[in-house]
Amino acid sequence: MKTICIAGASGGTGKSFIAAVLGKILPKTLLADVSFSHMGVRTFSGGEPFREMEHSKQLMATRFESSCNQSGECIPACPTGAISLDDIDPCLCDGCGACVKVCPQEALYLTSNPAGRWFYADTDAGLLVDTDLKGANVFDGSFAEHVYLEAKKLGQARECEYLIVDLAAGFDETNLKIMQDADLSLLVVEPTRKDLVALKGDISLLQGQGINASLCINKFDLNKEYTMNILDYTIAEGLKTVGKLSYAEDLGLMLESAKVDEQPFFGLIPNELKAELAKMMVSLKFLTEEGE
Repeated sequence: MKTICIAGASGGTGKSFIAAVLGKILPKTLLADVSFSHMGVRTFSGGEPFREMEHSKQLMATRFESSCNQSGECIPACPTGAISLDDIDPCLCDGCGACVKVCPQEALYLTSNPAGRWFYADTDAGLLVDTDLKGANVFDGSFAEHVYLEAKKLGQARECEYLIVDLAAGFDETNLKIMQDADLSLLVVEPTRKDLVALKGDISLLQGQGINASLCINKFDLNKEYTMNILDYTIAEGLKTVGKLSYAEDLGLMLESAKVDEQPFFGLIPNELKAELAKMMVSLKFLTEEGE
């Protein structure tokens, strides 16, 4: 099974749309969406959740306010600086329990910290392993990695040919770890100055991490000058551009029409864009099979 990550420095570049379409047109594909976006893969592929599972941060400290005497002995004991007299920062707390041991009033205890839920969905693009932060107190970076590994195991058990992973925007430690494990990462950018500047930093970062990456320029026809600037830069850096996708002006209307008429969204994609996506699919298949 080959794993392709759909990635980008910022949101709103069309990552989830591209992931959904690749899931539709590549053979024997499993989709995984760890983008935590309101415009995720299911926006384009549909599908109702089933077999929902909660994901929790391992442990975090919680305080019995009525028992706390504000002695403050827990504050210097915390190695991450998560505790103050007013609250406990769930993002900083790593559940080590040091504060629990030193509290003279036994006002602190450890409990699980919900980081969201993950579930399966049967979609128009095939089976999707999806995520959201519904009801979460805090996002735990290990959540995305955990769901990715679960999707990978499922894909191998089902003997899938491809696992398409829609990553959250940016290149934090978790995203980089997933990308290092993947066969190929597809960077999705738009022809803007902001994306060109970000791309210059991203390529250096990804090359330094040994990540195999290619590029897709979405909505390339909206600014052909910056499209050429991006192409010139990537050629100089030895980065392969596998796709240039034209702007679909009525994408939002197509989504609404698909919902109203209860029909698959994919049939409404303009023929020119379908051809560009099919061409990109051929390039991605070739790149993931190189060296076999």
